[in-house]
Amino acid sequence: MTVLHLEISSLTTLLSQVRARERLDQFVADNVLQSNDNAVIRAGQTPIQFPISTFPLSMDTKGELRAGKDAKKSTLSFQAYGYGLGSPLSTGAADKTIKCSTHLIKTDQLQGYGDKWKSDPQPNLPEPLRSETGPKMRGLVELRHDMVFYHRLSYWINKAFLPEASLIAERAVKYMERKGSTAVKEATDLEANVIIAARTVSVNALPNTHQDRNNAFLMDSAFFFGNHIGGEFLLPSLGLAYPGSQGHSFHGPFRILFHGVAQFYFSEETSNPRRYSVAMWSRASSFSAIAQYSAHKEGNKKFSTTNFGYQFIQSTTPHRFQVFLRLR
Repeated sequence: MTVLHLEISSLTTLLSQVRARERLDQFVADNVLQSNDNAVIRAGQTPIQFPISTFPLSMDTKGELRAGKDAKKSTLSFQAYGYGLGSPLSTGAADKTIKCSTHLIKTDQLQGYGDKWKSDPQPNLPEPLRSETGPKMRGLVELRHDMVFYHRLSYWINKAFLPEASLIAERAVKYMERKGSTAVKEATDLEANVIIAARTVSVNALPNTHQDRNNAFLMDSAFFFGNHIGGEFLLPSLGLAYPGSQGHSFHGPFRILFHGVAQFYFSEETSNPRRYSVAMWSRASSFSAIAQYSAHKEGNKKFSTTNFGYQFIQSTTPHRFQVFLRLR
C-alpha cells in the first residue's frame, strides 16, 4: 500500500509539472511573456563553479532593483486581491516610519498614538486586482487552474512551519470576506491558496539579489520549470545556493532573506530554451489594512487589531526557519 501511494504521489507530481509547463509554454506562444534569450548560456553539461549573481551584490536592503531592463517583458505579476501600486485606497495601509529626533522618539507622531486615528477616514478593505485584458487575463486565469497542486503545496508549507502566522492570515481573509465586497468574496472563492494572493511569472529572467520589502511575514514560494540542465537560486545571506532544476521549488521568508538567481544553462542542442520561475507571495498591506479596518470599525482603543495581521513577525521564529532549511 505504501509503495502504491508513493507511485500515485510521484505520478501526480509529474502530471502537475507537465500541466504547468505546458501552460507556461503557451504564455510565450501567445506573446503574454517574451523569452529573454540574451540570458541563455549553452553548455554540454552544467559547469562546476561557484554560483555568482549576474548583478553585483548591494548592501541596500530596500529591494528596488530586481532585474535588468531587458527582463521587463519577460515578467508578469498578478494579485487576486489587494491594492495597486499608488492606489489611493491603500492610503495608510502600510506601517509608517517612527519619527525620531536626535535623542528621542516623537511619540506624538507615532502611528495610532492618542485618539486622532479614530477621526481619520475609515481604511479600505482590499479589493480584487484583475485589470489585465485579452491573452494576459486568459492566461493568468488558466494558470490558476493549472497550478492548483503548487498553490496547495505552498499553503500547507505555511501551515506546517508558520501555524500561528497562517492562522492570523486566514482569520484576516475570512474577515475580509464577511465585511468586504461581493467581488472580493468571489475572487477568494476561486483561489486555492487565499493567504498567498499574488504570483509572478518570469521566463529566462535573472532577478537581481534583493529582499521583497512589501511582502507579509509568510513563507513565499518559488517554483522552477523549463527545459534547462540546471542553475542556482542564490541565498547570499545564508551563504548558500539552491539548485533550480526542473520541478524544484524553494519556500522561505523572502521578506527577510536576500535572494536572486545565478546563471542557468541549456544543452547545446536545445531549441526554444525555457527557464520559468513562478513566485507565490502576499503583500503585507492587505493584512495590515484588514487589522486597521477592524480596529476602526469596532472602536478599539488600539490602532490595529492584533488578531488580523500585526503578529506575523512574532510568529516567524529563527528556530522554525532552521528546522525548515535542514529538512530541505
